[in-house]
Amino acid sequence: MLKEVRIVAINPSYEGFKRDIVTLQLPDYYKRAQDVKLSEMDKANAKYAQNPNGNLLALGGGMTMSPISYLYNKYNRKSQMQQLYNEMMTYEDEIDHIQEKYNREVVHEITGLQGDELLDFMTYCHFSYYDLVRWDRETISSEVKNKFFSYQYDKIKNGN
Repeated sequence: MLKEVRIVAINPSYEGFKRDIVTLQLPDYYKRAQDVKLSEMDKANAKYAQNPNGNLLALGGGMTMSPISYLYNKYNRKSQMQQLYNEMMTYEDEIDHIQEKYNREVVHEITGLQGDELLDFMTYCHFSYYDLVRWDRETISSEVKNKFFSYQYDKIKNGN
């Protein structure tokens, strides 16, 4: 299976690029911090004081970032993976119950498939682990039904 690829278009002309940067909507924390006149050290200390873990590595974000850092972190793969990890940690209790929400028995109850055909269908679904963690049981059931409809259509279309 191939991983998802996200393509971001950058304006090829310098004037267009400048216009895109000037009209870029920045996060709300830039608006909140606009009138604050603190040194970089004061901002870092304030950010550190708000961090309950006392993690010095968490100082790289928030109000201490410049717009260029914001753009870099927005499109940087490592930063995106860190954000995904942080979001997954908010769903930590759901991760423990994922096997109960999506398994062979659940898919069998929804579709009526059995054996090898059931495994073929589950492979056809190829839901991401991230989606399964976020979705509740009703959403999973709805998505399985949608995929089952597509699966049946593809089988008829291919003559299997």
